[in-house]
Amino acid sequence: MAEDYDAPPEKLEQAERHLGVMAGEAVVELDSTKKQPGFANVRLMLCMFIELCQLRKEKVQHLIGTRQLSDTIKMTESIKCGLADSLTDFGADAKEEVKKVVAVTKQLEQVLSVVSKISVSDGPTRDLKIALRESIECKLQLHLTRVEMLKAADSKAFQDEPFDAMRPALRIVLDRWNHLKQFSLYQMYSDSEAKDLKWDSDDQYLTHLVQESNKQIDQMLEIDNNKLISHDTSVPSLCYNLLRENAEIRKMANAYQLHVLLLYKGRNPSGAIVGIDRHHSAYIP
Repeated sequence: MAEDYDAPPEKLEQAERHLGVMAGEAVVELDSTKKQPGFANVRLMLCMFIELCQLRKEKVQHLIGTRQLSDTIKMTESIKCGLADSLTDFGADAKEEVKKVVAVTKQLEQVLSVVSKISVSDGPTRDLKIALRESIECKLQLHLTRVEMLKAADSKAFQDEPFDAMRPALRIVLDRWNHLKQFSLYQMYSDSEAKDLKWDSDDQYLTHLVQESNKQIDQMLEIDNNKLISHDTSVPSLCYNLLRENAEIRKMANAYQLHVLLLYKGRNPSGAIVGIDRHHSAYIP
């Protein structure tokens, strides 16, 4: 266990790929022995081996997620967040105070971007990721609110960008929207190809890709489930509803794009999962 937590991230990722390949090869071998008599013990051993590979792979995925989140927490600790423990001096030079707050805000935005891209595979790690995102977003909104208060205190110095009480909360919603737009479908497909997993059919492969795409989009919106923390009372609920509906539309669009991508790559999925009938070339509701 100690060696696992001290292992380099590259070795953990390599182990995850190898375990997936071994499990896939064992599944193929298991299918080939189903109709052969006298192979009951072989099938039992193969099933045990597949189960062992899957359990070990889940453990490695947990290690990768926790290591990445742990490294991110260290990043936040290295940021000079003295602003969080001190009162804003509204009597000082407002523009100079704003520069200090903005400098810390940009660092926190970079950390939030890293956290959002971390893929987690189990409940405790997922909850840790959500809690970390909530904490960073609350800190960001606090800093953005301080900027707006400084603008209000010295309106003459900020005539080009006047005070707006709703801007900090809307900025958080905008960041979530932009992160959703930055999700790379092709990168997810490339990562899946690099694992070199075995599939019984192209339809099964397409189903896997669609499920992975939906899972990653859902992870981006998991923070939205806790409305008490993630929803600001100054922002109309319509904004949060539009964000969630946009995510659902992207899920449907991603399914079609993945179907077209597999066709372009020379595979032959039926398209049933995305509601396409190849014989009639029509949408099936």
